[in-house]
Amino acid sequence: MDKDMRRDIHVPSLKDELTGLYTMSWIMTQLYPSGPIKVTPDSVVLFFNVMNFQSINRRFGFEGGNQYLRNLAHEMSLIFKDDVVARAGGDHFIVISNTLSDEEVVKRLKDLDDAMRKHERGLHMHIKTGIYHSDGKEPLFVTLIDRAKMACDVVKNVYDRDYVFFDDKLKKNNELRQYVVEHFDAAFKKEYFSVYYQPIVRSITGEVCGYEALSRWKDPYHGMIPPFIFVDVLESVRLIHKLDMFVVDKVCKDIRKHIDGGYVYEPISLNLSRLDFELCDVKQVLLDTIAKYDIPKDALIVEITESAAATGVESLVQKLSDIRASGIQVWIDDFGSGYSSFNNLQLYDFDTLKIDMEFVRGIGVNPKSEVIISAIISMSKRLQLPTLAEGVETKEQYDFLKRVGCEKIQGYYFGKPEPRENYALVKDSTLANLEDPRMRKYYSEASSLNMLSSSPLNSFHSKKKDAGGLVNLTAITLIELDETTDKTRFVFYNRAYEKFFESLGIMSIDMVKPYFGEEGENGIREVFKEAESKPDERITLDVEWSEDITLHCRVRFLARYENKAIFGFVVRRKDA
Repeated sequence: MDKDMRRDIHVPSLKDELTGLYTMSWIMTQLYPSGPIKVTPDSVVLFFNVMNFQSINRRFGFEGGNQYLRNLAHEMSLIFKDDVVARAGGDHFIVISNTLSDEEVVKRLKDLDDAMRKHERGLHMHIKTGIYHSDGKEPLFVTLIDRAKMACDVVKNVYDRDYVFFDDKLKKNNELRQYVVEHFDAAFKKEYFSVYYQPIVRSITGEVCGYEALSRWKDPYHGMIPPFIFVDVLESVRLIHKLDMFVVDKVCKDIRKHIDGGYVYEPISLNLSRLDFELCDVKQVLLDTIAKYDIPKDALIVEITESAAATGVESLVQKLSDIRASGIQVWIDDFGSGYSSFNNLQLYDFDTLKIDMEFVRGIGVNPKSEVIISAIISMSKRLQLPTLAEGVETKEQYDFLKRVGCEKIQGYYFGKPEPRENYALVKDSTLANLEDPRMRKYYSEASSLNMLSSSPLNSFHSKKKDAGGLVNLTAITLIELDETTDKTRFVFYNRAYEKFFESLGIMSIDMVKPYFGEEGENGIREVFKEAESKPDERITLDVEWSEDITLHCRVRFLARYENKAIFGFVVRRKDA
């Protein structure tokens, strides 16, 4: 703000008692038309919101929280020394300026972030900022403040960004948000809402083993309204439970149609909001709807985002525990996207962990993403917690996730969300690449082996600590024995397994099969029988590969379904 303007407002003023900054109520008295602060083409407003501020109060008490706010006010006063800085209430602040360019705004925000690091006292705080730069056409400064706050409300839900500028796209979204508020009830009555389904694939088989239900709003005026718009709005006006319970009913109804038609059906997961648990009795609604359509409890799965799990912890832990106890699985969604990822795993018991798609997008692009994903999967195996990666769009991503042992995959590579009628209704699972429901437990148990462990057969179903890693040099394969045909097949093998046999001059895995049961040689059948009779032990087998090379193999039974069984298999040279 220019110096003349600062002189104009240096009159007896109302100051915030805690921070010494101007109060928002006094600032409003200084805005045009009654006050001296007018909108110019250079006017810019920054609206600040301190995220997870409660963590400071919980750790250091209210005085600790107050001291943080005083420190923030002090640093803002120094960094924006030529501008008007005010406390808007609570942990919200604003800056009004007539001198800052967009580039200078970004630089000052970086300076503020650096300055506040020394005041965090071991906590990683995030200060989100919405910015509106005037074009000089707005008649009132209040409009600038409102739009800066709108931008801040948007960025506070984006984990990897700390500021955003209000632009035409955000303006359009804001208009759409208002439309949602005004037309939500009518959209229900006119059946503009529907449920789409996106397939979930078992990585070791490539078969569809489930679907995620996703709500869609097809409006006659705006077309398809993005879910991130209407979900956020419905949460803000505390109506989200009406939408989520509609999805519960529609999903159960569709499952009933599959059953009545004699069609193969897979489990369906659906997303619930944290507010659902405040606004209705979620468990009772789930059980009543399941009973209404007479469907199995294991056909329905509840997903809750980790950001929701981090809020209202005490009551939510018990409510989710009660849902699991009733026979309905609970998955944690977007793992790694929030502030309390690992703390959530300590507090809650989940049935599956869904890895946030931002990590998946980094596969093949950012090596750090692959390290993080591998660490998450290895940790999950040790917790006996299955993993699912969402947002998979390429074969490279799929191959990597399969290689490191991620059990389930979801994303555009396998299919976009579509209406139920777009998916083939079949009575034979093989006709549509669907997983036979009877094989679900079998493949789940087979997938539990930690492919990243240096001792995968040791750590199977064990709580023994094991480091794991991104690259495993242990040659591992999963061998399935079909007793009907007396044949074996390799369900999975890692890159180390390929490289091991390449070092022996074998360039195709197909050439390895005769040595490990394809033709019934080397006593492998007896080893398989012994391994299954001793499921907690590793059974050893030496195979004469050539005159001077003996292979030392270790086998462990993993799972059985009727005439099929899967075994974990590790191989190395005996003299190695």
